[in-house]
Amino acid sequence: MRETLETPGAVSRPFSHQGGGSRDHSTHTPVPRSRPGREPESTRRGPMCEYLDSSVAQRESRIQDQLNQMTAAIPTAHQSELISRLRDTDDRRAKDALTELVVHEGLLQAGRTDIEVAPTTAEGATDYRLTDLGLHLEVTRAGVSDQKHGEQRRRLQVLQGLNQVNCGRFSLRAAIHGAKGTPSVKTVRADIETWIATLDPVAERTKLETDQWYEPPSQAFTFDDWKVTISATPLRADAETEPVLSTILETLDIKSVSAESVKNTLKKKRTQHAALTEPLLIVIDVSAGHLSDAQVADALYGRRPLIGWDPPRETGLWNVPERTQTPTEPPGTGPDIVGVMVLDHLHFTGLDAVEATLWLPPDSPSPLPDSRWRTARCDPKAQWHRPECR
Repeated sequence: MRETLETPGAVSRPFSHQGGGSRDHSTHTPVPRSRPGREPESTRRGPMCEYLDSSVAQRESRIQDQLNQMTAAIPTAHQSELISRLRDTDDRRAKDALTELVVHEGLLQAGRTDIEVAPTTAEGATDYRLTDLGLHLEVTRAGVSDQKHGEQRRRLQVLQGLNQVNCGRFSLRAAIHGAKGTPSVKTVRADIETWIATLDPVAERTKLETDQWYEPPSQAFTFDDWKVTISATPLRADAETEPVLSTILETLDIKSVSAESVKNTLKKKRTQHAALTEPLLIVIDVSAGHLSDAQVADALYGRRPLIGWDPPRETGLWNVPERTQTPTEPPGTGPDIVGVMVLDHLHFTGLDAVEATLWLPPDSPSPLPDSRWRTARCDPKAQWHRPECR
């Protein structure tokens, strides 16, 4: 059975909502709210902050209460930096901060009173250190690459600009083919509106209702090495004109988190803290995708052959020869990674649904005594070398 990092319900104040609670927040710096109303496109916040500033304030004070409580539990000296990241327009930084908050709250609820925040090391700082155990925790997330994230943000900016098109009596759909730069969409918006004005919505609707092979009119537009193909489906005569923001649609290509991305994330953290002399536990949030226990095991213990005579597969963080059919390698440079905690289903609208699994090296005890979290380790003797979960 999986344990969850449960967060209490309504408590105190921080985003702007006033509530009650058992913790003392007198030293807490409230998270500032942006002014109401629509912000200019160039200064609009990222999706997470935009949500917190609008619908949360009106309907979901519980979410504010949870974030406020967790932020208030962070030492005062570190709150401003954390709040700054929570309010960042880059959603990755905001989600990084949220993940750190959830881990800190989970440690508190597990009874830890020895949490040091951002302890200094020879190569910077880790996120937390449990002083009684001499154990460092580094919190990170597995997701798309920086390059892919940049592409998505540029596509989203273009899409937001295109959503200001006057769609007339049509429902529009856009397929965007991006380039490296961030283009101006003002001219192409005018071109799209000029093209829409040449279409007869009544005639097109008649074709749609009488021709089973009807294809809505479409047109491609180029701008600054970008290309957008617009298709226009005519609305019924009695249908309301659709809101602009819902008429141009584009699905962003976000690939699921993979075993390879987890391996790369762990490798990056191991290199980052190569000089750390105390043991390290890495906490990795995989909520950006869909990762099975088998994929986590592949990243940590090596990818197993599908059948006995398959060639050897890649090694993992802790190589298990029975899985990979490769000999145990001598330990490389870097810290002693004594565990990897995998978080899933972490989202700021449902923090009580977070699942945490502590993965351990083969034949090694848990670095967290009396751990409340589900633990998993590879049992080489088990059929198919499946991880043993408790």
